[in-house]
Amino acid sequence: MSAPLDPASDPASPTGVLDLPTAGGKVIRGSVLRGGAYAATVALGIISASLLTRHLGVVDFGRYVTVISIVTVAIGMSDVGLSNIGVREYSIREGTDRDLTMKNLLGLRIALTGVAVVISVAFAAAAGYPGVMVGGTLVAAIGFVLTTVQHSLGVPLSAGLRLGWLAGLDVLRQAGLVVAVVVLVLAGAGLLGLLAAPVPMAIVLVIVTAWLVRGTIPFVPAFDFRTWGRLM
Repeated sequence: MSAPLDPASDPASPTGVLDLPTAGGKVIRGSVLRGGAYAATVALGIISASLLTRHLGVVDFGRYVTVISIVTVAIGMSDVGLSNIGVREYSIREGTDRDLTMKNLLGLRIALTGVAVVISVAFAAAAGYPGVMVGGTLVAAIGFVLTTVQHSLGVPLSAGLRLGWLAGLDVLRQAGLVVAVVVLVLAGAGLLGLLAAPVPMAIVLVIVTAWLVRGTIPFVPAFDFRTWGRLM
């Protein structure tokens, strides 16, 4: 009778692939796919940027870039490396301990991005930007918060070397943005509407990612400050 498998090395477990001889090949193939996905997103980004520039004009496009830059910096700083820490913690923990850690990681990231949203909007208001830019900062930040949630839920995809799915989600996000921009431009949308363009696809990606990782990660955040301190 064979000995039972260690859960950590069970190929059926979320991270069992890490201990298999095929892990190296998966990393190489996944890296190629993600590289291709990056090239595709850059190409799609050029399309959306061209449409935005032509539609908004010099002044409003400058406002668009300003708002996106403010939100990107604030949300980016709120990550503080938690994406990589999440993958590490998910890979080395099991069972209830893993679930509790992932719940707190989700709660911590939501809290930090929430603070980043407040700071972004407050900065836009304090800088004396027009109301449409202040409101645009809020709606753009909501899209970034949803993306942060999606990345947190997608930790099992990274830890399980399901890199093809991650590449596909990246391309889907950018393709969805291009479609949204095209529709909004044809509808004659203004600055505020175009800043909100990523939000619908961000919601879709949260749902798709949750479906892909169902049963491997909890979807409910936790707010244990001691665990937050350890993760930080």
